[in-house]
Amino acid sequence: MQRRAAAVYFALLVLIAGGAYAFLQVGMAPPTAEFDADTYGQGDEFAVGGTTYTVAGVDASETEGGEMDYEGELTWTNQTGAEQSTTFGQGENVTLGDVQHVVHFPSGSEVYVLPHDQYLDDYQEFTDIQDHFGERKAGFWGIIYISLIGGIVLLMSAFMPVKG
Repeated sequence: MQRRAAAVYFALLVLIAGGAYAFLQVGMAPPTAEFDADTYGQGDEFAVGGTTYTVAGVDASETEGGEMDYEGELTWTNQTGAEQSTTFGQGENVTLGDVQHVVHFPSGSEVYVLPHDQYLDDYQEFTDIQDHFGERKAGFWGIIYISLIGGIVLLMSAFMPVKG
């Protein structure tokens, strides 16, 4: 009788783990940023404070941990006629002219260059939402691991030999 009850509880724990995994794969889409601003791709130009900036490159690569690593480059010509450039990554601050901007990559081929005075609060709210999503995802993985480990321990203890 104990073994049958352990098998039922094991099936229940596997069902909980399977449901959490299914929810992770189907029901939890990562948050996306929608800013009321233009996105720029490689070769696009935009002006800030009378200077025209060109997006020289937008690159994305996957790190060893599975995270995406974004990098971009802007070029412009200063007042003396010399060509200048700067590189930036996800969430970094860039000063264009006298205006501070924050950079966000919605994809590996596009970049938002958002002025602080207009978009910094929206960007910080988006990063908070991303952090919350990561915490929820980690919580569901915790449920999966604990359910499966608990079920295995329960089954192993039910099938231990009884002395006497």
